Amino acid sequence: MTTTMLRSAFLLSAVHALATAGAAQAIPDRQTLNSLLPPWATLEQFESLPTLGANASTDLDVAVLGAETVVGPVAGFPTLLTGLVAYGAEYRVPGGTLWANAPQFGSLGFSTRSLGVGLFNLGRLDIAYSPPVPIMGLDVSTGGSGQAVFRAADGSVLGTTNWTTAGPTFVGFQSSVGVASVELTSSVPFTPAIDDHAYALDQSLFARRRRIGSGCGEQLGAFYELHQAFDLSNTSLELLPTATGYSVTAGTNPVTPPTAAPIVIPNLNIVPFQLGWSFPYAGSTTSSLYVGSDGYVALAPLSFRVNNLGAFLDDPMIAARLIDLRPRTSGTVTFETDAQAQTATITFDQVEEYLNPANTHTFQFHFDGSGRIELRFGACAPGGGVTGWNPAVDSENPGSIDLSTAVPFTVPLQDRGPVTLAADQRPLLGTTVNLVLTELSIGTSLAAYFFGLTQVSTTGLPVPVAALPSCLQFTGADAVLLLVPSGTAGSLPLSLPAAPALAGTDLFVQCAVEAPIGMPGARGILLSNALHLLVNTL
Repeated sequence: MTTTMLRSAFLLSAVHALATAGAAQAIPDRQTLNSLLPPWATLEQFESLPTLGANASTDLDVAVLGAETVVGPVAGFPTLLTGLVAYGAEYRVPGGTLWANAPQFGSLGFSTRSLGVGLFNLGRLDIAYSPPVPIMGLDVSTGGSGQAVFRAADGSVLGTTNWTTAGPTFVGFQSSVGVASVELTSSVPFTPAIDDHAYALDQSLFARRRRIGSGCGEQLGAFYELHQAFDLSNTSLELLPTATGYSVTAGTNPVTPPTAAPIVIPNLNIVPFQLGWSFPYAGSTTSSLYVGSDGYVALAPLSFRVNNLGAFLDDPMIAARLIDLRPRTSGTVTFETDAQAQTATITFDQVEEYLNPANTHTFQFHFDGSGRIELRFGACAPGGGVTGWNPAVDSENPGSIDLSTAVPFTVPLQDRGPVTLAADQRPLLGTTVNLVLTELSIGTSLAAYFFGLTQVSTTGLPVPVAALPSCLQFTGADAVLLLVPSGTAGSLPLSLPAAPALAGTDLFVQCAVEAPIGMPGARGILLSNALHLLVNTL
């Protein structure tokens, strides 16, 4: 008989023993609880953890403590007997936060680090078990009176326990039909808090999925140079739209003398201009350009003037010389558009800096109906400022680059993360798990799924044939399956037979894709993160 079968039999015999004893009753203390619990029971201890952090789902009213995102001293799985574990208990605090981590709780009799803190109301903490458990117990602190209500899966009340002490108080229950939920209420706000939560559930019986490492090939849509000393005078940059983004190259066109009359742009201001035609950019279009006094052109309406790098990354725009300028009282600005030719040109000519009038700048923006953008520079003072392109709202900061030496390069239409591999469900025997690839470049031609029975590294091994140093190998390659992706994603179905002999099998998966990379026309091998799948019956 396998270990899994023995544990299942043990649990069934425990339930049978409870049933024959007619047990649906409170457990008086932890010593009694420990005598009832099997040796593989789940124990969740919060006192040793400094915080739940971002590794447990704690968005103010629910926490699901998962092994694939476990925190504290018990990272990874299978870790069966200690720490936070994947399945069984889900915690909810209606209208409040979940994590107590303050010395004053200890002075009131609470655990200094514990789960379940109500927010400015009478305290309430709900615990749900999936599947229901025959035996459970925990320490609870409230600072006053409280009650625990134990319910079956159909919602019926199995029993209640009341207490009046400030705590900590032990609360436990056993039931032949299984405890599906516990409702803990308190007469004191900011409570109840719990710790040392134990229940009869064998974590080794559960199928699990865990992410290992991260993929490579992240590309961000924005680019910029934060100048220390401006060195682009009498040069130009050209953004050529492609099927996947933009190719950024050195331009060849100088500043063209404007023929239109100057326009008035107040200092510290933004002025909209109608094109009379539609300009396409980054999967969108605009029929207006929004010219900022500080040397930028936005492609969508702005609520505030842009005068720093953070604001530049907030909205789609092109910046030639983002610096504090005063075009109203110095130099000239012209706007020219040709609806028939579908071109527009905006020229700043000898515009002074606001705080340094001796520094003047001449530059030009040129747009055409194909989506092409040119930045043309004349004589510009060698001060600071920003030159760059942002295609979208709230773009990630790619970091400053030296535009005088970085070209040519490519950027995507929008921010794209590293190649990512995920399993759409837990790997249960007798089911099909879809292994989903996302964050692929348009034009990715092939994906290879590598399957192994071992994890070759926890930190990742370098792969000489990969396109980037950040592409790392985490798994073995005992078998390979190929997939032709569609667009920016792909999915490979993995059918798991309903074979009990496979219960407890560890399977590791990682993908390699052949895809475009950061230089025009360049292609290479990129790797995803890896997955650890623990195949099981529950």
